[in-house]
Amino acid sequence: MENLKSKKSNILLLALSLVLSLVLGACDGSSSNGNSSSNSGNNGDGSSSAAEELKIGVVAPLSGAGAAWGIAVQAGAEIAADEINEQGGLEVNGVTHKVKVIPYDSEYTAQGVVTATNRLVNIDKVNFIVGPIESSGIVPMQEVTEPNKVIIMSDTFTPKALSPEKPFTFRVEPTAEEMAGPMIRWMKENYSELKTVAIISPNDETGWDMEEQINQAYVAEGYEIVDSIFYERGTQDFSTILSKLIQMQPDILELGGSSPGDSSLIVKQIKELGFKGQLVKIGGEATKEILQVTGPEALEGFLHYTPTDPNEPGIAELTAKFEAKYNGVMPGTTTYFYDGTHLLFQAIKEAGTTTDTEGVAQALRKIETFEGVLGKSFWTGMDSYGINQQLMTSIYVGLFENGQVTAVQVQ
Repeated sequence: MENLKSKKSNILLLALSLVLSLVLGACDGSSSNGNSSSNSGNNGDGSSSAAEELKIGVVAPLSGAGAAWGIAVQAGAEIAADEINEQGGLEVNGVTHKVKVIPYDSEYTAQGVVTATNRLVNIDKVNFIVGPIESSGIVPMQEVTEPNKVIIMSDTFTPKALSPEKPFTFRVEPTAEEMAGPMIRWMKENYSELKTVAIISPNDETGWDMEEQINQAYVAEGYEIVDSIFYERGTQDFSTILSKLIQMQPDILELGGSSPGDSSLIVKQIKELGFKGQLVKIGGEATKEILQVTGPEALEGFLHYTPTDPNEPGIAELTAKFEAKYNGVMPGTTTYFYDGTHLLFQAIKEAGTTTDTEGVAQALRKIETFEGVLGKSFWTGMDSYGINQQLMTSIYVGLFENGQVTAVQVQ
């Protein structure tokens, strides 16, 4: 009996010793807050090194008809992060941070945007998000990001996205509000024989907002709008809609806010129906994706919004990085999110913090000009939105001719 008591006592002492060692070990280790984590290691000489982790969320459609635009968001953020990490990380107030990009598929729906945002803010504890592109999703998204002071570097065409009441929302791509006027004025000067326009757009907030802005810009330059047609997302057979449109004999078919996937089907099917008018797309770049479906002959003479001159050396370098990483065709709008993410990194560094997002937002607004692959960018928007958080850069019209895109700067 005495031996049994002794054994129990020894076991208890052993257990207490183990617990004590674990507690002491935990106290000796390093801790991190909910917004960043640290990884420490031994340099081999007895000293230790530590690198904080800076999390950047991505909310974008990575599947479905809007996937090309969504992949541009993800790739722009990831390639910018890769470049920072290859340089050793982002040094903020004397501390080096490795950048980790966390992307979520919004599935091109408002609910998908909100679900992804809630996960990033409440589970992943991010302070910064690149995206979304969905006009229908950004307002409910802001109900999460603005109270939590999470900065978003967005791309949506709705004017509701920017206001003085939303100080943590920035937009990194010009919208139809900024680009439609210069593009249409150039077209009027160079294609004076074109007088009438039909516009086709998706039947949701993204399509409505873009159609309204593009419609007003055409009317302001003296064009007649013969019809604005709205289709349901997910439509595969546009023949009935397009047959009605052809009967109106518009000089211009404006693809408006149609996604790359939808635009590809629309162009293919309207050409099969014999449309001979001018194809134009002001609302969002999609030329490379359309070409993959239609071939170059169907797009001959196509006038479209293009983010920049594709022949610029910086664009060629970014394209090579995209192709090496993703093994596909780089969407032109990748440039905006690449520059926008680097702009965010610059603001974080200048603010000297990864957690005080009010300080980072203030640093963002103070950056008067930013040099990136798009050339010089600057903040604007006070007249249109009441706040200078709309990034503005040069505006180009792209002309697809003989299998090549020629970019003409119009502003």
